[in-house]
Amino acid sequence: MTSRNLHTKTHIPSLASNAARSPGGKLCESVINGASDWGYPTVVLEVESSNFPAIKLYTKMGFERVGEVYEKDGVEVGEGGTVEDRIVELVRMEREV
Repeated sequence: MTSRNLHTKTHIPSLASNAARSPGGKLCESVINGASDWGYPTVVLEVESSNFPAIKLYTKMGFERVGEVYEKDGVEVGEGGTVEDRIVELVRMEREV
């Protein structure tokens, strides 16, 4: 069987102390269940490295850190109205379904 990845880039906030029952946890579980239903063996996601609550949530849900990625993410307006590229560090995580 050929491995296929469901690649999602999303911000799923941790909104409650019990991560698995939080809105973010429920949304994440829905994506995982959908991937399984569609025959995907692995779910891959990327999250900003500074988003510690989300990384904690994903870790509790069985995701493992597999790497880092740097990506241009639009632009920021700097002092004096200058426009600058915004580079973000993302953590890549994955979980088998």
